[in-house]
Amino acid sequence: MDSIRSPLATKSLRAKQGKSPRTHRPPPVASHERGWSLGWFALAGAFICGASYLQGRQAIKRAPPPPPKGCAPKCASELWGSNASLPYAGLDDAAASKARACSEQLYRCGGATLVFVHVHKGGGTTLVDMARANRAGLAAVERNGDPEVRGRRVEWWTLGPPAQARWFRNLRDVDAVRFVATEKGFPAPNNLLAPAGLVYAIVIRQPAKRFVSYYFWKWRRKDWRAVATKKLRGYAGTGPAAVATLREGAPDFAAFVESEAPLDGY
Repeated sequence: MDSIRSPLATKSLRAKQGKSPRTHRPPPVASHERGWSLGWFALAGAFICGASYLQGRQAIKRAPPPPPKGCAPKCASELWGSNASLPYAGLDDAAASKARACSEQLYRCGGATLVFVHVHKGGGTTLVDMARANRAGLAAVERNGDPEVRGRRVEWWTLGPPAQARWFRNLRDVDAVRFVATEKGFPAPNNLLAPAGLVYAIVIRQPAKRFVSYYFWKWRRKDWRAVATKKLRGYAGTGPAAVATLREGAPDFAAFVESEAPLDGY
């Protein structure tokens, strides 16, 4: 029948008529399948960009600025030589003052570690954020300035003086860590290192304001909407607009003070 032609005859007829032979075209892709493909590509791109951004932040955070030129203090060798594990209890006030002044000079030259004693609700998080923003040399994995290993804070304060000195030296020389915060513990008197290569720092807050801050922290709303609202309002300045919203069931402040007595621990 004339209406039925083989593919070869159809191709020859189109060639005689001056038409290009038909080429095989893939079946059309449904719009929803195309949308899924674009979505996966966008998700993969966002993941790659996010990973690169976080890697860059870690690199910036771990690399402190170079020390100033001509920075070669000699006081360390004169005061403690190669023994940086001196116990603090063995120093009198004059010797401790000299060791601290030398350690502060070493810190400015990149040869000492700042140990920040983070008193709870004493403004420590703000100081840690400032140190992180200024590339002070925090650990690659840390929680509010405290170094972490496998999701847990490193309890370095339980080590003896020689082990502490080795730990701080390795952090400083191998990982470029020059800022270590401690919020959950501090060495006992017999384990406390002298400021030989260490600079101890602490922030003291007015006690009443600190306790008020503790009240709002303990009874604050923790849902994402309340947290986001507080942060957004906080950018506008301090004051009532930046205060956390209390969750349902929170006691009034007077009852809270009575429930937390005695207050010597604060």
